[in-house]
Amino acid sequence: MTDYTYEVAALVDARFRMSQAKKQIKAEEEHKALQAAKIRIAERTEEVEAAFARELAKAVDSGIPQAVIRREVLRTNSWDRWVYWRDLAKIEPERVKIASRKNAEAAKASGVEWAEDYSTLTFTKNSRGEDIRPIVYDMSTLRRTAKGNWWPDPVGSNGDLTEEEREAMRDDNGYLKMLDAEIQRRIDDGSILDPEAENG
Repeated sequence: MTDYTYEVAALVDARFRMSQAKKQIKAEEEHKALQAAKIRIAERTEEVEAAFARELAKAVDSGIPQAVIRREVLRTNSWDRWVYWRDLAKIEPERVKIASRKNAEAAKASGVEWAEDYSTLTFTKNSRGEDIRPIVYDMSTLRRTAKGNWWPDPVGSNGDLTEEEREAMRDDNGYLKMLDAEIQRRIDDGSILDPEAENG
């Protein structure tokens, strides 16, 4: 009788290796499928959260207070949770909006208004606080006068005094000082560059 011990042992070993390989394949494929599913879930979740965040942003733009959204919509007292949604929706914090509004109101009251990028400076009052026709200065023309004062040209003036400026400076010795002081203040706080420092 022929002895198949060696062959049987080899087949048993092959069967064991097949069984192990199947388990490994199953585990690897399940892991890959799970990772792919997690990625798909994250992507789809991100899409629906972004859509909801746009709705939140629209609501805030329409005037709904952020506190109402936190309390009535998100139903959370967690500041971190609110910050997550606020940042996703690119909603400015209320304190920033309030500060911006107050700054704009203060600028309007003072008669000194800067463009957001500081490219222009508008005066709507003279140094006595009296309303004048707005004078818009082009900050790209900023330079020192012979007397040492800062001087930008009014927009579209080609360096000449405009009628608005002549009217603003009439009987108002403080106008040029006010203009110079405001420009120097913004140079000092870094909002605009000192053109002499740039060229020097």
